[in-house]
Parts: sequence; C-alpha cells; structure tokens
Amino acid sequence: MKIINHNVRNLEALEKSGYRIAVLDDAEKAKLLYLTHHLGLTDTIRFIKGTITEAAVDCAGGGGQG
Repeated sequence: MKIINHNVRNLEALEKSGYRIAVLDDAEKAKLLYLTHHLGLTDTIRFIKGTITEAAVDCAGGGGQG
C-alpha cells in the first residue's frame, strides 16, 4: 500500500501543478509514474516542461551505468 499511496500523491501533486492528469489513460499515467519513480516529482515536472538539465538526468539515472 505504501507505493500506491506514494504514486497517488505524485499524481495529485502533478494535478496541482497544472497538469490534467484526469484526462490521461492508464498507460499515460503509468509513464508519468515511471518518470516520478526514477526522476522524482520536481525533475519529472522539469522533464515535462523541457527544462531538465543533462546533469540532473545523469545524477538521477546513474549516468547510464548499471
């Protein structure tokens, strides 16, 4: 239940940030949850806006290693 609650909070936070989550289908919501899992909420919003830096992605994603 902990991960479900976390995902619900992330979707609610994206909605509060102005993104129309309610109109997305389940596959699109799953993509957003994947992003928030790997990037975190703040960097997911930056990714959507196109303002995320390569350094932030390298840090969040391990620089392609692993």
